[in-house]
Amino acid sequence: MTRSKEQWWAYANSPYTNNYALKKLARNGCCNGEHTESIHLENAKKLLSRFTFVLDQDCLDESLEAFVSKLGLSLKPGKSGAKIPRSKHSTARERIGNDTLYNFLVERNRQDIDLYEWSKKISLIDCSEVIQ
Repeated sequence: MTRSKEQWWAYANSPYTNNYALKKLARNGCCNGEHTESIHLENAKKLLSRFTFVLDQDCLDESLEAFVSKLGLSLKPGKSGAKIPRSKHSTARERIGNDTLYNFLVERNRQDIDLYEWSKKISLIDCSEVIQ
């Protein structure tokens, strides 16, 4: 589906592009786009640090396999080892096709991006080691 310029800008200004993950973890007055206070990021990091398992969606299949293994369980028959080939997706910048809009989204969601980058350090699986 190709979005129009107006649809992209409407999306960019929606609640779903206002540090969404950070808002779900930090709550209480978070978030205000690029003006989001850093205390919310620190509180979200503290909360995630208390989790036993953090999974990275970038390699979700491998993360779930490791998670199930850590729990001493196994995947349903037929699911284990059935890897779905990864396809090369275009980047967000390429999909949006508008540098001004892309940069607006990056700045608006800087705290969310920082949280994701930080969370990769505590993730059960280091996706950079499994994604080629």
